[in-house]
Amino acid sequence: MLEAVLGVDSAADSRSLHEAMVRAFGGPAPSVVWEPPLDVSLYGPDEFPRPLDTLAAVSVRGDVNVLRQPTVAIVGTRSATPYGRAVAWKYAEFFAQRGVCVVSGGAVGIDSEAHKAALAAGGTSVAVLPSPLDKLMPRVNASLFERIAGQGCLVSQFALGSKAMPTWPLFRNKLIVQLADAVVVVEAPGQSGALNSALHASELRRPLFAVPASIELRTFDGSHALIREGKATLAERPEVIADAMGWDGHAHMGTATHPEYAPILEALRGERLTADDLAERLSMEPDEVASSLTMLELEGLVFFEGPYVFARL
Repeated sequence: MLEAVLGVDSAADSRSLHEAMVRAFGGPAPSVVWEPPLDVSLYGPDEFPRPLDTLAAVSVRGDVNVLRQPTVAIVGTRSATPYGRAVAWKYAEFFAQRGVCVVSGGAVGIDSEAHKAALAAGGTSVAVLPSPLDKLMPRVNASLFERIAGQGCLVSQFALGSKAMPTWPLFRNKLIVQLADAVVVVEAPGQSGALNSALHASELRRPLFAVPASIELRTFDGSHALIREGKATLAERPEVIADAMGWDGHAHMGTATHPEYAPILEALRGERLTADDLAERLSMEPDEVASSLTMLELEGLVFFEGPYVFARL
Protein backbone atom coordinates (compact mmCIF):
# COMPACT_ATOMS: atom_id res chain seq x y z
CA MET A 1 0.00 0.00 0.00
CA LEU A 2 2.81 2.41 0.82
CA GLU A 3 4.26 2.43 -2.68
CA ALA A 4 0.88 3.41 -4.14
CA VAL A 5 0.57 6.28 -1.73
CA LEU A 6 4.11 7.52 -2.25
CA GLY A 7 4.23 7.01 -5.99
CA VAL A 8 7.47 5.01 -5.96
CA ASP A 9 8.31 1.71 -7.59
CA SER A 10 9.77 -0.18 -4.64
CA ALA A 11 7.83 -0.61 -1.43
CA ALA A 12 10.99 -1.79 0.31
CA ASP A 13 12.94 1.28 -0.78
CA SER A 14 10.14 3.66 0.17
CA ARG A 15 9.74 2.00 3.55
CA SER A 16 13.47 2.27 4.22
CA LEU A 17 13.53 5.98 3.33
CA HIS A 18 10.42 6.64 5.38
CA GLU A 19 11.96 4.92 8.40
CA ALA A 20 15.04 7.14 8.05
CA MET A 21 12.84 10.26 8.04
CA VAL A 22 10.98 9.03 11.12
CA ARG A 23 14.24 8.37 12.96
CA ALA A 24 15.41 11.91 12.19
CA PHE A 25 12.30 13.91 13.12
CA GLY A 26 9.64 11.50 14.39
CA GLY A 27 6.49 10.17 12.76
CA PRO A 28 4.30 7.09 12.30
CA ALA A 29 5.39 3.59 11.43
CA PRO A 30 5.76 2.68 7.73
CA SER A 31 2.72 0.40 7.91
CA VAL A 32 0.42 3.42 8.31
CA VAL A 33 -1.61 4.16 5.16
CA TRP A 34 -2.47 7.79 4.43
CA GLU A 35 -5.68 8.77 2.63
CA PRO A 36 -6.21 10.19 0.13
CA PRO A 37 -3.16 9.09 -1.85
CA LEU A 38 -0.73 11.86 -2.69
CA ASP A 39 1.49 12.30 -5.70
CA VAL A 40 4.59 12.22 -3.51
CA SER A 41 7.95 10.53 -4.08
CA LEU A 42 10.74 9.83 -1.63
CA TYR A 43 14.37 10.53 -2.56
CA GLY A 44 17.56 9.44 -0.90
CA PRO A 45 20.91 11.24 -1.34
CA ASP A 46 21.81 9.22 -4.45
CA GLU A 47 18.66 10.11 -6.40
CA PHE A 48 18.07 13.70 -5.30
CA PRO A 49 19.52 16.32 -7.70
CA ARG A 50 21.12 18.36 -4.88
CA PRO A 51 23.37 17.26 -1.98
CA LEU A 52 21.30 16.47 1.13
CA ASP A 53 24.17 16.85 3.58
CA THR A 54 23.14 14.90 6.71
CA LEU A 55 19.56 14.18 5.60
CA ALA A 56 18.80 10.57 4.73
CA ALA A 57 15.73 11.35 2.63
CA VAL A 58 13.23 13.98 1.55
CA SER A 59 9.74 13.82 0.10
CA VAL A 60 8.85 15.70 -3.09
CA ARG A 61 5.66 16.62 -4.86
CA GLY A 62 6.06 17.99 -8.38
CA ASP A 63 9.03 18.07 -10.74
CA VAL A 64 12.23 17.60 -8.75
CA ASN A 65 14.29 18.27 -11.88
CA VAL A 66 13.73 22.02 -11.56
CA LEU A 67 16.48 21.80 -8.93
CA ARG A 68 18.93 21.05 -11.71
CA GLN A 69 18.62 24.70 -12.78
CA PRO A 70 20.57 27.49 -11.06
CA THR A 71 18.73 28.28 -7.82
CA VAL A 72 18.35 31.31 -5.58
CA ALA A 73 16.75 31.35 -2.13
CA ILE A 74 14.72 34.47 -1.33
CA VAL A 75 13.83 34.70 2.35
CA GLY A 76 12.43 37.25 4.78
CA THR A 77 9.88 38.07 7.43
CA ARG A 78 6.29 36.88 7.52
CA SER A 79 5.28 40.40 8.63
CA ALA A 80 6.40 41.97 5.40
CA THR A 81 5.87 45.64 4.59
CA PRO A 82 4.48 46.70 1.19
CA TYR A 83 8.03 47.76 0.25
CA GLY A 84 9.46 44.38 1.26
CA ARG A 85 6.79 42.53 -0.69
CA ALA A 86 7.42 44.67 -3.75
CA VAL A 87 11.17 44.02 -3.53
CA ALA A 88 10.64 40.25 -3.14
CA TRP A 89 8.42 40.28 -6.22
CA LYS A 90 10.87 42.32 -8.28
CA TYR A 91 13.88 40.15 -7.44
CA ALA A 92 12.06 36.82 -7.86
CA GLU A 93 10.57 37.93 -11.17
CA PHE A 94 14.01 39.05 -12.38
CA PHE A 95 15.58 35.67 -11.60
CA ALA A 96 12.68 33.60 -12.91
CA GLN A 97 12.80 35.43 -16.24
CA ARG A 98 16.45 34.39 -16.54
CA GLY A 99 15.95 30.69 -15.88
CA VAL A 100 16.90 30.73 -12.20
CA CYS A 101 14.63 28.64 -9.95
CA VAL A 102 13.33 30.59 -6.94
CA VAL A 103 13.48 28.65 -3.64
CA SER A 104 11.72 29.78 -0.48
CA GLY A 105 9.87 28.46 2.55
CA GLY A 106 6.22 28.76 1.56
CA ALA A 107 5.38 31.09 4.47
CA VAL A 108 3.20 34.17 4.25
CA GLY A 109 4.97 37.46 3.64
CA ILE A 110 8.26 37.54 1.72
CA ASP A 111 8.23 33.82 0.91
CA SER A 112 4.79 33.95 -0.70
CA GLU A 113 5.64 37.00 -2.78
CA ALA A 114 8.79 35.34 -4.09
CA HIS A 115 6.94 32.17 -5.07
CA LYS A 116 4.07 34.07 -6.71
CA ALA A 117 6.40 36.31 -8.71
CA ALA A 118 8.39 33.37 -10.05
CA LEU A 119 5.23 31.61 -11.16
CA ALA A 120 3.72 34.77 -12.67
CA ALA A 121 6.90 35.28 -14.69
CA GLY A 122 6.55 31.79 -16.15
CA GLY A 123 9.50 30.47 -14.18
CA THR A 124 9.91 27.70 -11.63
CA SER A 125 9.78 27.70 -7.85
CA VAL A 126 10.45 25.31 -4.99
CA ALA A 127 8.75 25.55 -1.60
CA VAL A 128 10.61 23.85 1.25
CA LEU A 129 7.97 23.26 3.89
CA PRO A 130 8.12 22.98 7.70
CA SER A 131 5.53 20.20 7.61
CA PRO A 132 5.01 16.81 5.94
CA LEU A 133 3.52 16.93 2.46
CA ASP A 134 0.22 15.46 3.61
CA LYS A 135 -0.27 18.35 6.05
CA LEU A 136 0.76 21.43 4.10
CA MET A 137 1.44 24.50 6.22
CA PRO A 138 0.49 27.28 6.33
CA ARG A 139 -2.99 26.25 5.23
CA VAL A 140 -3.74 29.75 3.93
CA ASN A 141 -1.27 29.04 1.11
CA ALA A 142 -2.92 25.80 -0.02
CA SER A 143 -3.80 27.15 -3.48
CA LEU A 144 -0.29 28.58 -3.89
CA PHE A 145 1.22 25.20 -3.03
CA GLU A 146 -0.87 23.59 -5.77
CA ARG A 147 0.51 26.09 -8.28
CA ILE A 148 4.08 25.53 -7.11
CA ALA A 149 3.69 21.74 -7.44
CA GLY A 150 2.51 22.28 -11.02
CA GLN A 151 5.33 24.68 -11.95
CA GLY A 152 8.09 23.38 -9.71
CA CYS A 153 7.94 21.26 -6.59
CA LEU A 154 7.23 21.03 -2.87
CA VAL A 155 9.96 19.52 -0.68
CA SER A 156 9.86 18.30 2.92
CA GLN A 157 12.30 16.49 5.16
CA PHE A 158 9.51 15.41 7.53
CA ALA A 159 7.81 12.02 7.30
CA LEU A 160 4.27 11.74 5.98
CA GLY A 161 1.80 11.39 8.81
CA SER A 162 3.96 13.35 11.25
CA LYS A 163 2.67 16.08 13.53
CA ALA A 164 4.49 19.34 12.82
CA MET A 165 6.63 20.64 15.68
CA PRO A 166 7.44 24.28 16.59
CA THR A 167 11.16 23.79 15.92
CA TRP A 168 10.71 22.41 12.41
CA PRO A 169 10.85 25.79 10.61
CA LEU A 170 14.44 26.14 11.83
CA PHE A 171 15.36 22.73 10.40
CA ARG A 172 13.54 23.69 7.20
CA ASN A 173 15.64 26.87 6.91
CA LYS A 174 18.82 24.86 6.55
CA LEU A 175 17.34 22.78 3.74
CA ILE A 176 16.30 25.95 1.90
CA VAL A 177 19.93 27.05 1.94
CA GLN A 178 21.19 23.59 0.94
CA LEU A 179 19.05 23.73 -2.20
CA ALA A 180 20.23 27.23 -3.18
CA ASP A 181 23.27 28.44 -5.09
CA ALA A 182 22.83 31.87 -3.47
CA VAL A 183 20.71 33.28 -0.64
CA VAL A 184 18.99 36.69 -0.65
CA VAL A 185 17.60 38.22 2.55
CA VAL A 186 14.93 40.71 1.49
CA GLU A 187 13.41 41.94 4.75
CA ALA A 188 14.52 40.71 8.17
CA PRO A 189 13.98 42.46 11.53
CA GLY A 190 16.44 42.01 14.39
CA GLN A 191 14.81 38.71 15.39
CA SER A 192 13.86 36.76 12.29
CA GLY A 193 13.93 33.25 10.94
CA ALA A 194 15.58 34.72 7.85
CA LEU A 195 18.65 35.46 9.97
CA ASN A 196 18.74 31.76 10.83
CA SER A 197 18.86 31.08 7.09
CA ALA A 198 21.67 33.63 6.80
CA LEU A 199 23.62 31.73 9.49
CA HIS A 200 23.22 28.50 7.52
CA ALA A 201 24.39 30.29 4.37
CA SER A 202 27.61 31.15 6.16
CA GLU A 203 28.06 27.62 7.49
CA LEU A 204 27.36 26.06 4.08
CA ARG A 205 29.42 28.69 2.23
CA ARG A 206 26.60 29.96 0.09
CA PRO A 207 26.95 33.52 -1.26
CA LEU A 208 24.73 35.72 0.92
CA PHE A 209 23.11 38.97 -0.21
CA ALA A 210 20.87 41.44 1.62
CA VAL A 211 18.57 44.15 0.28
CA PRO A 212 18.68 47.58 1.94
CA ALA A 213 15.80 49.86 2.86
CA SER A 214 15.05 53.16 4.53
CA ILE A 215 16.54 53.57 8.02
CA GLU A 216 12.97 54.22 9.20
CA LEU A 217 11.94 50.64 8.42
CA ARG A 218 12.84 48.67 11.55
CA THR A 219 11.77 45.45 9.83
CA PHE A 220 15.06 45.71 7.92
CA ASP A 221 17.25 45.99 11.04
CA GLY A 222 18.48 42.42 10.64
CA SER A 223 19.14 42.91 6.93
CA HIS A 224 21.14 46.07 7.60
CA ALA A 225 23.12 44.33 10.34
CA LEU A 226 24.15 41.59 7.90
CA ILE A 227 25.47 44.24 5.53
CA ARG A 228 27.10 46.36 8.27
CA GLU A 229 28.90 43.37 9.78
CA GLY A 230 30.18 42.21 6.41
CA LYS A 231 28.19 38.98 6.49
CA ALA A 232 26.15 39.77 3.38
CA THR A 233 26.85 41.64 0.16
CA LEU A 234 24.74 44.73 -0.42
CA ALA A 235 22.28 43.97 -3.23
CA GLU A 236 20.38 47.14 -4.04
CA ARG A 237 19.46 45.66 -7.42
CA PRO A 238 18.97 42.05 -8.55
CA GLU A 239 21.59 42.62 -11.23
CA VAL A 240 24.22 42.77 -8.46
CA ILE A 241 23.42 39.16 -7.56
CA ALA A 242 23.19 37.99 -11.17
CA ASP A 243 26.59 39.50 -11.97
CA ALA A 244 28.20 37.95 -8.89
CA MET A 245 26.77 34.52 -9.69
CA GLY A 246 27.44 34.67 -13.43
CA TRP A 247 23.74 34.45 -14.27
CA ASP A 248 23.90 36.52 -17.43
CA GLY A 249 20.85 35.07 -19.16
CA HIS A 250 18.46 37.50 -20.80
CA ALA A 251 14.88 37.91 -19.70
CA HIS A 252 12.68 35.53 -21.67
CA MET A 253 9.29 36.94 -20.73
CA GLY A 254 7.74 39.62 -18.64
CA THR A 255 4.68 41.62 -17.71
CA ALA A 256 4.79 44.40 -20.25
CA THR A 257 2.94 47.51 -19.23
CA HIS A 258 0.11 48.61 -21.54
CA PRO A 259 0.39 52.30 -22.41
CA GLU A 260 -3.15 52.99 -21.24
CA TYR A 261 -2.19 51.96 -17.71
CA ALA A 262 0.89 54.20 -17.54
CA PRO A 263 -0.89 57.13 -15.80
CA ILE A 264 -2.12 54.84 -13.02
CA LEU A 265 1.30 53.28 -12.43
CA GLU A 266 2.95 56.69 -12.48
CA ALA A 267 0.46 58.03 -9.91
CA LEU A 268 1.19 55.07 -7.63
CA ARG A 269 4.96 55.47 -7.55
CA GLY A 270 5.86 56.14 -3.93
CA GLU A 271 2.23 56.97 -3.08
CA ARG A 272 -0.28 55.44 -0.67
CA LEU A 273 -3.58 55.70 -2.56
CA THR A 274 -6.97 54.03 -2.70
CA ALA A 275 -8.86 53.34 -5.92
CA ASP A 276 -11.07 56.34 -5.18
CA ASP A 277 -7.98 58.51 -4.69
CA LEU A 278 -6.74 57.43 -8.11
CA ALA A 279 -10.05 58.16 -9.78
CA GLU A 280 -10.10 61.66 -8.32
CA ARG A 281 -6.45 62.42 -9.09
CA LEU A 282 -6.62 61.15 -12.67
CA SER A 283 -10.17 62.41 -13.38
CA MET A 284 -11.26 58.90 -14.26
CA GLU A 285 -14.50 57.06 -13.61
CA PRO A 286 -14.29 54.74 -10.56
CA ASP A 287 -15.39 51.75 -12.65
CA GLU A 288 -12.65 52.44 -15.18
CA VAL A 289 -10.03 52.62 -12.42
CA ALA A 290 -11.33 49.41 -10.85
CA SER A 291 -11.16 47.57 -14.17
CA SER A 292 -7.63 48.83 -14.86
CA LEU A 293 -6.43 47.85 -11.38
CA THR A 294 -7.86 44.35 -11.87
CA MET A 295 -5.85 43.92 -15.07
CA LEU A 296 -2.70 45.34 -13.47
CA GLU A 297 -3.08 43.02 -10.50
CA LEU A 298 -3.44 40.01 -12.81
CA GLU A 299 -0.23 41.04 -14.57
CA GLY A 300 1.55 41.35 -11.22
CA LEU A 301 2.15 45.08 -11.57
CA VAL A 302 0.15 46.21 -8.53
CA PHE A 303 -0.99 44.68 -5.26
CA PHE A 304 -3.45 45.63 -2.55
CA GLU A 305 -2.83 46.19 1.14
CA GLY A 306 -6.25 46.72 2.70
CA PRO A 307 -7.95 49.60 0.85
CA TYR A 308 -4.63 50.84 -0.57
CA VAL A 309 -3.02 49.86 -3.86
CA PHE A 310 0.72 49.84 -4.47
CA ALA A 311 2.83 49.57 -7.61
CA ARG A 312 5.46 46.88 -7.63
CA LEU A 313 9.02 48.16 -8.07
